[in-house]
Amino acid sequence: MDSLPDLDCKSFFAACGKNVFLFFQTSIHILLELADSAVLPYNLEKFPKAMKDAMEAFEKNNITQKLEDNNASLKFVQSAIEEFEMATSKFMAKLNDVKQSHNPMELRIINDQIMHLERVFLMPSGLPGRPDSRNAIFAPGKFNSYEGGAFPGISDLLHEIDDLDDIPKAARWKEIRRHVSDLMIMIQEATRFLNPVEQI
Repeated sequence: MDSLPDLDCKSFFAACGKNVFLFFQTSIHILLELADSAVLPYNLEKFPKAMKDAMEAFEKNNITQKLEDNNASLKFVQSAIEEFEMATSKFMAKLNDVKQSHNPMELRIINDQIMHLERVFLMPSGLPGRPDSRNAIFAPGKFNSYEGGAFPGISDLLHEIDDLDDIPKAARWKEIRRHVSDLMIMIQEATRFLNPVEQI
């Protein structure tokens, strides 16, 4: 087995120095940008857009109909997404008013809501069959880690469901119905989370 060449710090920095320097320079620039922002530069309207895109993909791939046929309808999830979309639009509009007010308490509240919104989508016990992945909205697929779509739990639970025998298939559909219900509740909770603090 060939041994690795001996590199001292000087030759390592000569080989990689410029790239390492650029990495740290970019990281520092991003951190300074965040530190100087009165409000975190994060567009919450991307959440409902990704959810709606996933619903359209489910519709296109006939998953919505398959779920409907097995009493796991997504209509309440879709309704919750619509409400969440309106809430994020209102929140982002309010954000501009709060930026202009320069009220430190309001800025703190808004930043806390932005930072903690994604926690609403975490499942304490993880996705079905995957305790290591907790985000119910955005996570890599169990059977295709490179495919990162919204609602991975539904895709994972539907994987090869038609190949199961009757009893395991019935148990899987029960788990799917429970997961769809959990998704609806999470999205509704996210909508409430974006309300003004006095209304939460």
